[in-house]
Amino acid sequence: TVTEGSVSAVVPPGAMTGPITVTNNAGATATTGFFYVAPWVTGFTPRARVGETLTLTGRSFRAVSSVSFGGVITTNLTVVSNTLMTVVVPVGAPAAAPLTLESPGGRFISVSNFVLAPRIGGFSPSGGPVGTLVTVTGSGLSRVAEVSFGGVPAAPVSVTATQVTVKVPFGAGTGPLVVNGGSGSDESQALFHGFPQVLSIVPSLVKVGETVTLNGTNLLGTTAVLFGPNRLASTQIAALDNRRVTARVPEGASSGSVWVVTPGGEASGGPIAIQGPVPVISGVSPALGSVGTE
Repeated sequence: TVTEGSVSAVVPPGAMTGPITVTNNAGATATTGFFYVAPWVTGFTPRARVGETLTLTGRSFRAVSSVSFGGVITTNLTVVSNTLMTVVVPVGAPAAAPLTLESPGGRFISVSNFVLAPRIGGFSPSGGPVGTLVTVTGSGLSRVAEVSFGGVPAAPVSVTATQVTVKVPFGAGTGPLVVNGGSGSDESQALFHGFPQVLSIVPSLVKVGETVTLNGTNLLGTTAVLFGPNRLASTQIAALDNRRVTARVPEGASSGSVWVVTPGGEASGGPIAIQGPVPVISGVSPALGSVGTE
């Protein structure tokens, strides 16, 4: 409806937040202020972790003042354009919930849910034998159904949104922890150290100062190699990989078992035989004598 002093119009489908432009045969003019239309989301990243950025596409984003995840408002949103915006998933976001956008034009609630993917923040202890209770902390953990230790899976003992407890399974290997469940998976940055095992030591007959190779499992992260009954520590060790460690036989070491110490525990192998030092003759006294002379 048009009169000399006013125009009324029905908001058309697809209208977006912005100035209203009136056009006649003399030209066009636009309002200085915005007409606000309720935002509408046509698509968004369906799954992400706390702290990650979500991309939303749609319309009438220009005046969006807040975005919430199941009632938890993000403090970090960026309106790129009227049809594109990004938000950072906030701490405390629920496992699955709709997105809610607020603007002067109204409220939009997504039909589909955003799903919070799991994120491992840390775990304790850093290693241990079969049966050790490990606590994994993080976010988005409520749907975790399995924790893998170096590829060996275990079912959790208890699960909450921020914590999973699980026992180290038989055969657990050294490697990252991986959580899996209905909302996705995540891998820890740190390694979990499985209980070590020494299967062989080569060579088994050595001298002080020579290097031996310990072969076994879960040897990555070895912190000490100890020789003999007095458990004398080698001053030069190197973990070549998860199955091999080299160590120099220290001065004063005795024959016997050899221990390897890792964050996952300690284990022994052997025994090995350590030859004493080659005798050195510094002199003879007396210099001559008959049979029976001492």
